[in-house]
Amino acid sequence: MRGPVLMLTAIGLFAVLDTVTKWLSAGYGSAQVIALRSAVGLSLAGPFVRGASRIPRERLLLHGLRGLFILASAFSFFQAFALLPLLDAYLVFFLAPFFTMGLAVVVLGERVGVRAWTWAGLAFAGVLVPILPALTAGGPLFGYLAALLGTGATAGVMITTRRLGTHEGLAVAMAVPALLGLVLFGPAAALMWVSPPVRDFAVLLLNGVLWSGANLALTAAVRAAEPSRLAPLDFTAMLWALLFDALVFGLSPGLLDLAGAGIVILATLGHQAEQRRQLRRSQGIG
Repeated sequence: MRGPVLMLTAIGLFAVLDTVTKWLSAGYGSAQVIALRSAVGLSLAGPFVRGASRIPRERLLLHGLRGLFILASAFSFFQAFALLPLLDAYLVFFLAPFFTMGLAVVVLGERVGVRAWTWAGLAFAGVLVPILPALTAGGPLFGYLAALLGTGATAGVMITTRRLGTHEGLAVAMAVPALLGLVLFGPAAALMWVSPPVRDFAVLLLNGVLWSGANLALTAAVRAAEPSRLAPLDFTAMLWALLFDALVFGLSPGLLDLAGAGIVILATLGHQAEQRRQLRRSQGIG
């Protein structure tokens, strides 16, 4: 259960992070937010990095690829949260099992059963229930596309993390994307800098702490369990989205949102039950 518990912790931290990010998007650009959170992440992880110079070149390149996936996800979801309610963006994010399971099969050689794909297909149908009417009614297509890109990047994070294994510590796994974030977004942040008041600056720093904690928990979770097992747990983010949309932004879900969410929950519970049956079968129980 270590992997799933860590994954649920990561999802909760990401939910708070996304709420803070959505609030910040009303007054600050993505480059400034990402550069500052990268600076915080590097300051927290940097002092604990050991032996980075001895990392083989091919593994260092894989760390860099993982860092790019993390930053692509951060940038994409920043754009999505600026245009969509949290729940709408998360509903697109619930397509992550398709990306993750598919990549796990292709990249890691994992075997995913027919029933797992069936439950994921049901979840896909649940996602489409509220999104298709929103698009036909003139909803922000760019916001949904940004959420879709961020979902694919998140799946890439999980697969590259799994591929890297545990050879390097969590500090390296955090420091590399943080350093890349400063290099890639720092210049644009300096050019488009908006001087924040003290309260906003504290929130920007909190954003960095949450980003670091969420990514560390996600990395530890993926190291502890197969991505195809963890992917369905992404759906629990929906509960956080409903809560924060209501409490922070005063947004209430529509009937189609709730119907889609219900289908996704049903699919998640069914998939998890199948995972438990397979585990018992592999252990010769039942």
